[in-house]
Amino acid sequence: MEKPGRDSVENVQALQTGWRRFLQPPIPPFGEKKPKTAAAIAFFLGGFGLHGFYLGSNQMGFILLVLHIVSVGISLFPALIVLVFGQEALTLNALLLISGIGLAFFLGLSLLQIVQAFRYLRADEPTFYQKYVVERRWF
Repeated sequence: MEKPGRDSVENVQALQTGWRRFLQPPIPPFGEKKPKTAAAIAFFLGGFGLHGFYLGSNQMGFILLVLHIVSVGISLFPALIVLVFGQEALTLNALLLISGIGLAFFLGLSLLQIVQAFRYLRADEPTFYQKYVVERRWF
């Protein structure tokens, strides 16, 4: 029986399989990211997007962080205008309207964090790992 040559089909397939394994990032065992930890971070520090960073979804973390900063900024903007320019700068209705919009936006984002925290708690560990760590879903 002859030894397969350097360019034999078996050698080429073995090389391709080896390179594929080498180029793929290693998949850590689930259990590295715990659902309870992610839920606690989402519940208490969700406004900063820290649960997104914890789960490896930097996009979610940055988006939530920016949205919360914007919502707080909208809420505090009228107070800043009044401090700088005096009470005559804004009417009471305008002040309440702008602050109310920012507050509603902030409360909506906070509700989103609470929903995410409870969804993390409801998922079993393999499902949690697949959905939120590997696939990086928001829900």
